[in-house]
Amino acid sequence: KRGKGLDDYIKLSCLLKDDEIIVLVGVNESVKRILPHNIYGVNRTNSHDELAALYSRADVVTSFSSAETFGLTVIESYACGTPVVVYDNSAHPFLVAEDTGYVVPNGSYKAAYQAIQQIRQKGKIQYSKSCRKFVLERYDKDIVYKQYVDMYEDILNKS
Repeated sequence: KRGKGLDDYIKLSCLLKDDEIIVLVGVNESVKRILPHNIYGVNRTNSHDELAALYSRADVVTSFSSAETFGLTVIESYACGTPVVVYDNSAHPFLVAEDTGYVVPNGSYKAAYQAIQQIRQKGKIQYSKSCRKFVLERYDKDIVYKQYVDMYEDILNKS
């Protein structure tokens, strides 16, 4: 879990106000036992409905991972209309637009907290439409399917 940013989530928890919590999805029982009182651990789930409910209820989704080749968490969050705050590493910065969330310096949980507060002050609703638009314009299955077909046809035509 070190590559997923667990240490930074624990540090971030020290900055939280009384009405704020962190929900970490995909943690096992041994990790749950070491979490502070304001971090709630949820076991890994394959339920799309459960994930959608978690993303939809969140004010902000964060990813402090340093090992993402794509950033599915970001895309899933957008699909539920939830903005993101991510570290400036791996694939994440390429998935964040000005109106869908924030990219903060790698390892700066304090900058992440400030970005989270900006989103909360503005209101999630101010980002939701842009998040949905971003994901629907780039990752709708029909659009992605057509991109693959076009790519294969282009390769075949060059052969």
